[in-house]
Amino acid sequence: MNYRRRPPAELPESVRSRLIYSLDRWHFEPHKLPDEELIECTLILFEALFRVEGMQEVIPLSMHQISAFIHHLRRIYRYENTYHNFEHALDVLQASQSYLKSAGMVPPPTILFAPNRTWKPRKAFDGSRLITSLGLRELFILYVAAIGHDVGHPGFSNMFMKNAKTPLSLVFDHSSALENMHCQLLLRVMRYHGLGVLLDDPKHGNHIRKILQQSVLATDMGVHEDFMKRLKSTIDGQSGSLCQRQIVICQAILKNADISNPVCSFLVFYSGHDISDRMWVSDTSISRLEALGKRTYARVDCPGSLEEELNMKPTVTSSDDPSRRPMDRYSLSLDSQSLCWSSRKRLYPKCGCTTPTVNRT
Repeated sequence: MNYRRRPPAELPESVRSRLIYSLDRWHFEPHKLPDEELIECTLILFEALFRVEGMQEVIPLSMHQISAFIHHLRRIYRYENTYHNFEHALDVLQASQSYLKSAGMVPPPTILFAPNRTWKPRKAFDGSRLITSLGLRELFILYVAAIGHDVGHPGFSNMFMKNAKTPLSLVFDHSSALENMHCQLLLRVMRYHGLGVLLDDPKHGNHIRKILQQSVLATDMGVHEDFMKRLKSTIDGQSGSLCQRQIVICQAILKNADISNPVCSFLVFYSGHDISDRMWVSDTSISRLEALGKRTYARVDCPGSLEEELNMKPTVTSSDDPSRRPMDRYSLSLDSQSLCWSSRKRLYPKCGCTTPTVNRT
């Protein structure tokens, strides 16, 4: 397929309007949308981003290029994955946009109802702060990182691949193998569709690549504790370079978006996980406790029985009885998420979502 010639999807205006309104709500439900509407939603978010004053001058790309790029990414996300799929990627992009919108950094999707209208951020650039330290380039590349952060995901966790000594894990020395692979695929697809003009820019290219790669790498829960320490020290006022602050806030937004599903309405969260006995037992091999309580740690799309067949150490425990689930890693993750969400409230306090509460007992 020639992705460079892929035309933009043309949907009726009534459908486009419905999608714009749905994207403007926190309780967005991508799992209910057909494939062509998933693509259209992604393009709508990028199109709204280009309404920010100066964005088109700083990002010399056309929506036709963006469309071809998104269609290409869509084909690389595995349809077989029950979680790490394009619906999840769009969900993370929309959540990232919601955070930025609440902070006054990007316009709402409904701006597209006003032809040729541009939008100016509520707060001017301020490199001494976190959210306002993001410029136009950082905002655009954060969108790219969000939609591409899990591209090519094989449906196995890093721990599974490390235990199985898979070639991918060996290539990256068992260090964030999946996230490194996502970065490499994303960079390759970007160059294929002309986005390399940003990556190779003599003045800003290295910075843009660093923002992209560090943001995606931070979605590896294996480095979560290290990230939380850096986030806390940054919020507490410890000094750092402008680039370091931009990286931390981009990582925080992307990571929060990646775990945002539990703070949607219950029905959105319930449907997003396709919670059923069949899924718990065979499709994802995660326990009911993980499925209901922690979207971030439900990171397996393959049957857990595969580990048993290969006589491997189990990386997750399947059980019909949540009380039998070992609680050590789960309890530790609650403390980390609590800090992450309290930090979120300080970074963008007007976001229309709530901090999740989970009973440890």
